[in-house]
Amino acid sequence: MRTKIMKATAVFLLLVTTGCSEEQTFAGTIEGREIPVVAQVSGTIVALDKEEGDAITTDTILAKVDDKILNWQVKEAEAARDAALARLEEAQAGTRNQQIQQAVASINQFDALASQSKARMKQASATLQQMQAQVAQLKSQLDGARETLAYQEKQFKNAETLYAAKAISEREWDTQKELLNQAKTRVNQLEAQYQAGLAQIDAVNGEVAAAQAQVQAASAQQKSARAQLSLLEEGSTAYTIRNLLAQKDQAQARLEQVKEQLEKSDVRSPIKGIILRRHVELGEMVKPGTLLFTVLDPTNLEVTMYVPEADLNLVQVGKEVTVQVDAYPDKSFAGKIVRISEKAEFTPKNVQTTKERTKMVFAVTVRLSEGMGELKPGMPADIRVSSADGR
Repeated sequence: MRTKIMKATAVFLLLVTTGCSEEQTFAGTIEGREIPVVAQVSGTIVALDKEEGDAITTDTILAKVDDKILNWQVKEAEAARDAALARLEEAQAGTRNQQIQQAVASINQFDALASQSKARMKQASATLQQMQAQVAQLKSQLDGARETLAYQEKQFKNAETLYAAKAISEREWDTQKELLNQAKTRVNQLEAQYQAGLAQIDAVNGEVAAAQAQVQAASAQQKSARAQLSLLEEGSTAYTIRNLLAQKDQAQARLEQVKEQLEKSDVRSPIKGIILRRHVELGEMVKPGTLLFTVLDPTNLEVTMYVPEADLNLVQVGKEVTVQVDAYPDKSFAGKIVRISEKAEFTPKNVQTTKERTKMVFAVTVRLSEGMGELKPGMPADIRVSSADGR
């Protein structure tokens, strides 16, 4: 009896020892962190300095957004700042009759500018309405052409079946084929015209916005000129000087804001890395938030492995693992588990065999803590996880 107990104890210790030294290997692919680079100002892409696959450094200029309007806005803001400063200095220095005459002339000048700006905005708005109506008509024609194309495709299939059964002549089949080609050509033509119309609407929208900005600026200049005349006629008070000082500060803040927008017309890389994807083409219209590039950070490497439910006891967040790649067969790289998916999924098609892909697994992400100068995104890797108790 004692001998049986000793044997059972030995078997149990052997099983425990074997379980503690258990090691599993999972497959994955090394990936780098992808950083989106988006437009921060509106306009047309006028320069693309980098291509997919190019290595870049921090602050490298990747693209250029048309900055003509922003440059005009900077000049306008500088003029507004200078005018506010001049008004403040005049108020502090006192008033002369000649200054009053100049103020009256400024009012007349700004009145004329306001009238011109309103006329320009009215013309741009009328053009926009006309183009919107034309594009709506093109859209209706395009929808009709698409319906005709669908009908001709159906007719062609029927004719093809009849022709194969020798129920119609070759001439009748060729006629139906020509009708199908004509329908396709019509759809392609209208599609091109429709897209061109949309691009023109975007351009005219920009003109309307610029005209509206000019109207607002002219109106502000009118009010400012009239206020200046009143100031000259009544003389300066401490309250008036404080008000002019605030206007000067406001104009300076506006100038700094526009200059910052101008700097953002140069699209720069936020990190040192590699251009993974380019999402825009030269001449394309963009707006704030438009995705322009995707940049790969090769120094922040991760690998995702797919662990069956039966092996989840092997993994836990914070656990250290070892990673091996074919390029360095005699070397292991340290990593740590940082994420474990809450939901099961089928094994991805690029992992394991057809049989393995039918299993439900959990995605486990490992972040590499060494090998940044040797490991590259895209390398297949083996992740070795030890200890059946997950510690």
